[in-house]
Amino acid sequence: MTAIVVNRNYNLQDNELIIFANSLINYLTRDLTDFVVFGLTAEKIAALKTQKEQFEAFPPDISFMGDVMIATDTKAAIREQLVRILRDIALRVEQKWGLRSGQYKRLDLRPTSHLSDDSLLMSARVVKLKVGDYLTDLAPLGLTQAMIDELGTLTNSFLTAKLAQTDAEGVRAEKTIERMQLGNQLYDSVVRYCDMGKVIYEKVNPAKYNCYVIYGPSAGSLKAPTIYGYRPGDFVISWSIVQHATSYDLQYSPDGINWIDAYSGSNDAVQYIPDIEGWAYFRCRARNNNGYGEFSEVLKAGYYQQLPPPSNIKAAIEPLTTNSLQLTWDEVPSALTYKIYTSVVPLEAAPGSFIYLGKTKQNNFTAQIEVGKRYYYQLTAENSAQWSQRSEAIYLDVD
Repeated sequence: MTAIVVNRNYNLQDNELIIFANSLINYLTRDLTDFVVFGLTAEKIAALKTQKEQFEAFPPDISFMGDVMIATDTKAAIREQLVRILRDIALRVEQKWGLRSGQYKRLDLRPTSHLSDDSLLMSARVVKLKVGDYLTDLAPLGLTQAMIDELGTLTNSFLTAKLAQTDAEGVRAEKTIERMQLGNQLYDSVVRYCDMGKVIYEKVNPAKYNCYVIYGPSAGSLKAPTIYGYRPGDFVISWSIVQHATSYDLQYSPDGINWIDAYSGSNDAVQYIPDIEGWAYFRCRARNNNGYGEFSEVLKAGYYQQLPPPSNIKAAIEPLTTNSLQLTWDEVPSALTYKIYTSVVPLEAAPGSFIYLGKTKQNNFTAQIEVGKRYYYQLTAENSAQWSQRSEAIYLDVD
């Protein structure tokens, strides 16, 4: 029987075809009145949506590949046990009669590690069938009926595992064909409607014309996105839309050196919560069927579930003056503003109530002082959505 050959009719990845089809459905809905001349109806758009959803719902190859891997691992584990017991029996026959003996040949004993699965099965069946004839002779060397029974069980288990692996591989091949057929059918529909759109909007509306272009220009012409920012509070990062891009790749780094994939898809904004609090680095690139564009400039942003207060706060009287001091502290990632609170008391006294002194966008602040007093300071950090607790108080005696 001749094998069925199905060729993939599109160069897009499956997820890119789904993304494009989803966008196309939106465009067709928007432009329905312009497509009426080609017989487009809301019902036909709904049919395209159903087609897209069926393809999208079809399990990806990796799930069937996982079944094959599980079956292969199961077979390999049983094969290892089967090879071990065959070697145990072969060693006893060799010790009793030698490698060149008729008994060794009759049992079809041979090196097993490089045998194919079928050859190993055949050898195991021969040994199981005939080794019982030598049980009395080999018993003093440790051969038992239990070993022979185990050999039979493992032979049967290995055959079952081999068949299960073959079945899993067959299912995967079958599902690959089904997936390809669904993809080809969806792609044919997409091409048909895109051809209509290009006819309608060519030389009339370039922006809409581009909506119906499946394959854009080369990846080298894709501009790098501009990352707009990383919002504290909801931790959404967003970037500019790149013309002719079908999807975007967002990468995250905790140090600006080692990068990991954070998102891949058609959205221009996504929520991303890093595993590590502190500074976070992001970069983004556009993609189409021809490859990737350049990465954006790196965005350095801060991430905290709860914004911490400033730390490493230091106070020092400014040189060449006795009436002002300089407060400095470590920058808090994502903080936009720092507020300073003070409590002024006599020398050696505990702090009293703290009052608001001022705010700054920098990680330093100049405060006025008088001789003969102790100055306590606390700080908070804030951004557009978060604010920290007050820091531990530090003080400076001005004497």
